Amino acid sequence: MSSRRVVRQGQLISPFGVGAIIDIGSESFVMADISRWSSDGMRQITDSNLEVKLKRPIKAPIAKDGVRSVAIHRFPRWYFCPRCRLMRFVTGVDDVSNDYKIPTCADRKCGGELTPMGFVAACKHGHMSEVDWHWWAHSSRSADEGKCSRQGARMWFETTGQAGGDWSAVSVRCGCGARRDFTGLVQVEAPYGMRCRGGQPWQIEHPQCNQPLWVNRRAASNLHFPRTISALDLLHANSTERDLGLKEVWRTSLSWSGLKALSSAGVPIALILQSAESAVVSIADKYGCDLVVVREALVAALAVDEIEVVAEDEDFSDVQAEILDEEWRTLSGVHDVETDSLIIKRTKRPPEWPDELLRTIGSISLVKRLREVRAILGFRRISPDEESPVIPVDLGVRPSGWYPGVEAWGEGVFIQLDADAVRSWEQRVVKADSQRLKALADKAAGFGWKPAMASPRFLLLHSFAHAVLRRLSFDAGYSASSIRERIYAGPSGSTTCGILLYTADGDSEGSLGGLVRMGEPERLGVLLQAALLDIAWCSADPVCKESEHQGLGGMSAASCHACMLVSETSCAFNNCLLDRRTLVELGGIEPFFRLDDFLMHEL
Repeated sequence: MSSRRVVRQGQLISPFGVGAIIDIGSESFVMADISRWSSDGMRQITDSNLEVKLKRPIKAPIAKDGVRSVAIHRFPRWYFCPRCRLMRFVTGVDDVSNDYKIPTCADRKCGGELTPMGFVAACKHGHMSEVDWHWWAHSSRSADEGKCSRQGARMWFETTGQAGGDWSAVSVRCGCGARRDFTGLVQVEAPYGMRCRGGQPWQIEHPQCNQPLWVNRRAASNLHFPRTISALDLLHANSTERDLGLKEVWRTSLSWSGLKALSSAGVPIALILQSAESAVVSIADKYGCDLVVVREALVAALAVDEIEVVAEDEDFSDVQAEILDEEWRTLSGVHDVETDSLIIKRTKRPPEWPDELLRTIGSISLVKRLREVRAILGFRRISPDEESPVIPVDLGVRPSGWYPGVEAWGEGVFIQLDADAVRSWEQRVVKADSQRLKALADKAAGFGWKPAMASPRFLLLHSFAHAVLRRLSFDAGYSASSIRERIYAGPSGSTTCGILLYTADGDSEGSLGGLVRMGEPERLGVLLQAALLDIAWCSADPVCKESEHQGLGGMSAASCHACMLVSETSCAFNNCLLDRRTLVELGGIEPFFRLDDFLMHEL
């Protein structure tokens, strides 16, 4: 659409990334792929760890009045009038003639503002489309009764007003007398043989598809599963542990397009190096490299065709794992860190802490400043499992060569559990719960996650992060939805076992100091005890604590909205792989923490 609608920049990755349905006021839209975004309205996020790992630039919209950056498409186009219930299909021509304002009722005597229909169709291959309401209204008629013309049909969306949530109380009716309620339509595979025609709502030419359609509510969470990746710029600027990947640094630099154009035009490499000398000096200074090494990296980068930089089938889960491993090495260090994008203050555990905290908590670090860059790579619909193909963020004929993303500055608290205590505990739990862990590993693999995530260590750390996050939201001055988690869970027997709880929001909340203040050891000790005591009891007990197959795919246990779940913006794993039984004594699993010591210790 050419008319301007406003969306917060931080929402362009999640929950309103490419392919997602967006409600703006009383209207409904879908975010189009980046081939339709305005190149003039984008800026490159430079000097980030993530762009080096992805080997492509990451761009964010320019948050500036009068600049149209991203493209949205009205969807669904079927609307109805809340007054007279008359339905109307709003075409692109209608939008132009109405100056892209909210559509109004087709009945001039009524004239009310329309509301979008609350149901859309999608398939497991990632396509999404309108529900064919004319066909559905006439689908109960026999062939002998015939159907009226689509062009002249007048249709109504009606409800009987009866309570109970029965789909028979909702129907569509045609002026010719045909009517059908919603029984057998919603959340049913291929209702009455409905098949997908392919494509996205904003595409003119659709790929062929004959997959079964699913009709869901417009606000259903299974219509959009974004595939995202993120990285914190936590590494020292002069770190020698990091593979600098200088060729990728060149490819993501602001001067790359100009240098590539010179190379394609046959300009001698000596002249290209001469024109790039200021960029050479800048990169060498930033990464602590010799000028000769930086020049050699530029020559090597120009010698490789840009299309070969990233394979379309690259396993980005490995890239995310590599990023987390690098972050762990920085966060778990023993020295303070202070750079432009990172300030870490190491603290000591107070001797007056309860013995149980001294036994289980290894170290604490206050991350007073951090920078996070997030990008969206694609999305799935209906199911997040690996059998469903990922729809890329760029559906244009010619690849744009970049990913949409956002950057944010924030603060956080890093908590490292005692490695010896974790190793000893997980060895005992693995033996006692091996069968369930094997089933969880199979489910995790189906969701595109590493099977190793279904381990006692990950369940412990993830559940611990949620427990502390929920408690932090009461005391730190941030809303729960603005606090994010980062889980560092290594393989069994390793020393990698910690969590980072941080806030990083590019357009509302930044570094207010609330998280760092609560992370000070004197306050954190009280908070950790309170967090564990909170989850020892749930208002849904005993049902909650005795349930081993909760949440998406039945991948959580003893975890519900009343005790463990957090908002979608906070959890990186769809509120899966949680089990509060790993933390406190609830039965079934040996817990990591012993609450008796807390109860005897004055909070």
